[in-house]
Amino acid sequence: MIRYGSAQALSLALCAGMLACTQSSHEQPEPPGDDSRVYAALEPQKEALLRRIFEARKPDLIDWIERSMSAGDPTSLYTVQQFTSPLLTAALRLGDLEWIDGLSEVYLSALPYLSLETKYRYHYVPGQELLSEHPLDEPAQMWLDAQGFEVIPESAQFLYGVAALIHGIVALPEAHRSPAMNAVLERYPSVVLRDHYQRWIFAQRGPFQLAGWGCDAGMLNHHQYVSGRIDRQFCGDQPDALSYVNAVLDVDLWLAAGLVEMIAAHDAAPDQVPLHDDLESAYRLYLMNASMMIEERIQPTELLDSAGATTPGLALDPGVWRDHPDFAWSAYQGSMFPKADQAQVAQDCTWDVSHARRFVPVFSSFNRHQNLLSSAAFGNEFMEGLANQLVYGAFDGDFEWPLLRNYMSGHNGWYRVDPEASTGYPPFGLSRALLDGGYGVWSEFNPDIGLINDRLWQRLQSMWHKDASGAAHLAIQRGGEWAFDGVLGGGLKLGAHDHVDLGPAQAYASATGAIEFWFRYDAQSDQGDLINLWETPYQDYLLLRRLEGGQLMVLIQDDGEVVLNVITTAKVEPHRWHHVVVSQDGMSATVYIDGRDAAAKGANGSAWTEHLELKGAWFSGSHWVGHSGQVDELRLYDRSLPAGEVAAHHQGRFDDSSGLVGHWPFDTPVDHHAAAWFDEYYDEHLNAVDSWSLLQFLPVFVAP
Repeated sequence: MIRYGSAQALSLALCAGMLACTQSSHEQPEPPGDDSRVYAALEPQKEALLRRIFEARKPDLIDWIERSMSAGDPTSLYTVQQFTSPLLTAALRLGDLEWIDGLSEVYLSALPYLSLETKYRYHYVPGQELLSEHPLDEPAQMWLDAQGFEVIPESAQFLYGVAALIHGIVALPEAHRSPAMNAVLERYPSVVLRDHYQRWIFAQRGPFQLAGWGCDAGMLNHHQYVSGRIDRQFCGDQPDALSYVNAVLDVDLWLAAGLVEMIAAHDAAPDQVPLHDDLESAYRLYLMNASMMIEERIQPTELLDSAGATTPGLALDPGVWRDHPDFAWSAYQGSMFPKADQAQVAQDCTWDVSHARRFVPVFSSFNRHQNLLSSAAFGNEFMEGLANQLVYGAFDGDFEWPLLRNYMSGHNGWYRVDPEASTGYPPFGLSRALLDGGYGVWSEFNPDIGLINDRLWQRLQSMWHKDASGAAHLAIQRGGEWAFDGVLGGGLKLGAHDHVDLGPAQAYASATGAIEFWFRYDAQSDQGDLINLWETPYQDYLLLRRLEGGQLMVLIQDDGEVVLNVITTAKVEPHRWHHVVVSQDGMSATVYIDGRDAAAKGANGSAWTEHLELKGAWFSGSHWVGHSGQVDELRLYDRSLPAGEVAAHHQGRFDDSSGLVGHWPFDTPVDHHAAAWFDEYYDEHLNAVDSWSLLQFLPVFVAP
């Protein structure tokens, strides 16, 4: 029996008028380029960085969901899907079990916050206080906010990721599936297909409405919502209707694409993703309508490629957002924050480049499963048009310093201006979507996008100090300058407020270990901090400090308790290079200065860095007072260095690299201009350990 009333009637009514229903969609030929494609592996350095970043951020993603959902804030569903979407694409393309398992754990963390509901609340007019409440056709599991509202766009975006994950898991041999993957297959299909998609699409009284947009069509299910916007039928004759009353919305794309992935998963494994025949038929017919609605909004554009030749692009719903407040300054390109009387709308403007990142996963699903849409409109030519629109419409054309205009149509006016709060995105203000929007996978359809990706990657590398240990712990120089006269090759000259950010790599935490470097100080400050590895700034850390008298102090705290505190007897002198090693063998720490034991005294013991969940690792910097002078040749080990080896290192002999977890020679300068450029247009937190932007950028290098 079909529940939510209208699905079976819809199936029969549409079949009566469509020849397509005389042939089962199972019998339709597969379009070219489906899941038979073979993908190359990710380049080793990028793969190592990506694995490290996901390992560091996976607990944060889970914690984010748990904390925000516990507080009744489902925004995390939206954000977690956005942050993990490119990685999910890469994981499924590669069949990477580690990543698929980790993403399964992340997505599973939302399940405990589902609640079984028999009714829903909604604003009678969106944005106003008047509330209403209606019963559900039958109980359903939902994610609700603290006030008992379902935020459908956030749930729909998250469920697309779940649906794509389910499809990817059923494609794996059962023997390769982890417990987390099996839990996804056991728990999520009914949550997606029954509790959400069936309710949203076919409920007798649906949750979708147009009130507040100059049009009141009542409460609609999503099939009615989609059908009413084919040929822009909603309120076209009402003068107060806003331009976007018939727009294709985010939620439409996510819902249709997620359903495509779920039906594809059902086709591949009907026993693991079960679906009643009548409901399946109704779903397929709904997808035909959704496809029809989207297809009619795609408008061809004429662009000039990088060689100046005319090439076709595609725009979705041009001009439909002209009444939306986010677009009120879309034609104003001034550098100064716009005034109210400078509002100027670009009438034919299309989606902003940040929201358009939805096109990447959504239209990939459409492209790979055209048979489920009963349409040939979303083939490779369609994808090439989208890619062309990005690179020859939105992209500014400078391959050396790539930036995006704010709108896919090529308009570069201000976006989402709030004059009262003095906030808004200036021209090129949404460029970071090139880095974290996942657009790079479209290099499959336009190689110029690959060139942009490669240039961004080169620019990123130019602002990092390379790790010569092979562990790929790239370091960011925060201030200071490169100097040719290091101890071995070049080195760094840093002021008291400068430092080198090594990133919070957990590889630096160990039971035994050693820290080794060269430095000289300029006597501009009485003391200076040389090494700071920390979990919390003032309670959990390892600190190496030069004291006023020239002694070196090693201080380790664990949860505010001092567990090691020693000060050397030997001293360092200003304006002279000194070789320093701090080594912990599991019994006690030893400090060496210029190859000799510096006779450290104090509360010694076995403490090192193992107790730290590292949140930061700084060379020549601190939460207190930084070092002023020069530094060179930093090495970190997860083993101790005996006295003989320390003496050899002081003489420049390195015969044993075992246990080396990081080595930064500082022999070449970094590009400070690139760093400032990234800070302005992209992201100032681009360390190679836990950067959210890199979590989204690196997967796009997985190409067919």
